Amino acid sequence: MAEGDSFRDLRVWQEAQMLARDVNRVVRAFPPTHADLADQMRRAARSVHANIAEGNGKSSRRDYVRLLYDSRASLQEVESDVEALRDTDLATAADVAQMHTRARHVGVLLNALIRSLKPPPNS
Repeated sequence: MAEGDSFRDLRVWQEAQMLARDVNRVVRAFPPTHADLADQMRRAARSVHANIAEGNGKSSRRDYVRLLYDSRASLQEVESDVEALRDTDLATAADVAQMHTRARHVGVLLNALIRSLKPPPNS
């Protein structure tokens, strides 16, 4: 938003990047029969950090916040898919736990950023 600020400096973007890397690493081992799930998880995870970056480049807070909400929706999609892996042999319990923890952390950071950008009520 501010001149000179880069989305790369945002901790939430950095953590979302790490989540996407975790997802990519895990789904790379999926069998071909689960290629659709792997592709969907990759796209959703990428959308989290991509929307944060795109929003940061917008000229209005309203547009920025809208893209952060899109990012949060993609994050929830990732979280749902990670949860679905819990009782399968597609990912180890450790990988599921790591992705779950990182996704929760991204969510906390994302919600904090949204709160910081939204105008106070009745303003």
